[in-house]
Amino acid sequence: MKALALAMVMVMSLMLNAQPSELSDKTIAASINTGVVIVEFGADFVEPFSGWDEVTDCIYYRVDIAKYPNIKDKYRIRSIPTIILFNNGTKVDMWKANIMLELDVTSKDIQISVDDILSQKF
Repeated sequence: MKALALAMVMVMSLMLNAQPSELSDKTIAASINTGVVIVEFGADFVEPFSGWDEVTDCIYYRVDIAKYPNIKDKYRIRSIPTIILFNNGTKVDMWKANIMLELDVTSKDIQISVDDILSQKF
């Protein structure tokens, strides 16, 4: 029984600390059409958003726009990081970095937008 409990704790720990999948120009269109999805557009030289462990009920991806510059143009990314919230492929909300390449949004702000989408389903 202890072994089972330990295994469950380890699995939950891995799930909570899992890194988001990285999207490419070939995978982004299908991925954003799968419900409530958040995509963070960034690059290696910019610190990623750190509050994802507090955002629930959505799928979270990242895109490196240095690797896929055509994605930057398609989604009109003008500063990084930029976070876009999609609902079945439709852009619902967008948060952009300030001049210091920092996001002024909090995980609570993002969660409120996710909750708004989910509450409209009822």
